[in-house]
Amino acid sequence: MVLATKIVLITGAETRPCKTEACVHAQRKQQQLQLLQARVAELPCSSLLAVGLRERKNTTEQQARVQFLLEKRRYWRDTRTCGAIMLPRQRLVIATSPKSGSTTMRWAMLRLIGNLNTSSICQHEDRLSLYRMVASVTLGRKSDMWGPGTPWGDALLVKYAPPNLVRAAFLTAEWSTIAVVRNPWNRAISSFKHQILLKHVNYNPNSRDDFLKFTLAKEGHGHHSGNAHDFGGIDIVRYDDVVDIDDLANSFAPVFRAVPRLRAPLETGWENCTRDGSQSLLNASRRKGVETHEHYISTDESPVAKRTREDTQHCNESTSRAVAWRYQSDYDLFACMMGRRYPIACGVQNASASRPQVA
Repeated sequence: MVLATKIVLITGAETRPCKTEACVHAQRKQQQLQLLQARVAELPCSSLLAVGLRERKNTTEQQARVQFLLEKRRYWRDTRTCGAIMLPRQRLVIATSPKSGSTTMRWAMLRLIGNLNTSSICQHEDRLSLYRMVASVTLGRKSDMWGPGTPWGDALLVKYAPPNLVRAAFLTAEWSTIAVVRNPWNRAISSFKHQILLKHVNYNPNSRDDFLKFTLAKEGHGHHSGNAHDFGGIDIVRYDDVVDIDDLANSFAPVFRAVPRLRAPLETGWENCTRDGSQSLLNASRRKGVETHEHYISTDESPVAKRTREDTQHCNESTSRAVAWRYQSDYDLFACMMGRRYPIACGVQNASASRPQVA
């Protein structure tokens, strides 16, 4: 049926009349999305601030953000191993991004959905244990990878979750939503070394000049070197709590006060997965398993010693400005979410958004 209508479909600089019902419907949907996007864009940065007040979640601003999230989530870069993962039985959502503790958080989520054998979760040779949950998250059903009857719980990606569950998670006090973030400087170095380890780039992992070139060229294969804000809708909707992966114990303290049931699964039973034998996954000086870059560090190196060494190797004014330029949107978003800004490395404050030059 040809419809007489003034609605036009805009494609680039070209406009053409709509002549079918499907075209009219698509154009109206697009216009609604544009209006919603404009409304969300006008919301103050402070409406993303994580304050941990679950009983005050259902605000007009948050409702608009959730509706926009539902419209935009199909475009997210969330994958089978990173992004916003929902655990309905736990009434919990945890959002991670690559090189921001996604592996550690998947360990925690595997425990929460019923895998009580922590050794099977974290041992290097049992890497597929990470993908047991992935199958559940992606397919929404039990995985037969390890035989019938394996309990997988009900984990699924928010990207594919029913709208009613998404609204419940982000608008009701019964649910908790946690966004896991990382200082962009630390994440940039981790990404640089990881890309070398995977042979996606050919650089010296200990070279400051190579790190600068890598950062300025925005190199990196896949999503591991992209912006963190591309995952989990953290730039769209407010999360209840923000956790810094480099300071898990302190960051999770307010989460445990609000959701006491999460404490035991995260703070007990992990002694076979931590290098110092700590029972807590959060307090451990280092965690065993994959994604540890053991090619570059000694197994007994503490996180503080590691960061100090990496700053010595990679940090000067040129590299810190390069990281601030490449990940400026992450720096800005995290400031909105946490109410404080990560400092630019080496004391360089308010780095320019213009493209820095190689020194």
